[in-house]
Amino acid sequence: DIGSHCSIWYGVTIRGDSIKDVGEGDVKIGNYVSVGDKSVVNVLKGKQTQRVVMGDNVVIGAGCILSGCIIENGARIDEGCIIMEGAKIGSNSWVGVRSVVGSGVVIPSGQYWAGNPAVFSRNLTSKDIEYMKNSVANENLAGEKHDYWHNLTPEQKLELKKDEVLVARGYTPEAYF
Repeated sequence: DIGSHCSIWYGVTIRGDSIKDVGEGDVKIGNYVSVGDKSVVNVLKGKQTQRVVMGDNVVIGAGCILSGCIIENGARIDEGCIIMEGAKIGSNSWVGVRSVVGSGVVIPSGQYWAGNPAVFSRNLTSKDIEYMKNSVANENLAGEKHDYWHNLTPEQKLELKKDEVLVARGYTPEAYF
């Protein structure tokens, strides 16, 4: 189940088939979520089924692995992170680059965690939260522009290249390749 205005980038794998009776909602991705290139999102089946739930306005960096975890609204997971089964990333929390959040770890709202294993580093500031909100908007804008360009014919792209108004607004093919 993938919400609206999401960007699922190249090479992402989203799997819900490790549960015997796969049903609706085994992987739930909220609205305005960006999942970076080559990330893996999967549910786990063991003694207790672990589904993946992502809230709204979430950014998952490239090369992440999320297994049977919960990512709440407004959270940011930087590139190369591993979030293990049963972990919960609180709303407006941030996990630093290449961090490993162990099984069952709960990161409270508004905190920055980093390392392997990930540990509390500091409370987020209002500037951090604002940066995270802007990064969600930037990721979604990039996804929309990317989608727009890939749905044009070569003739349309050539014509738009000549249009100075669109070029001035940042709609140029060079920005996406």
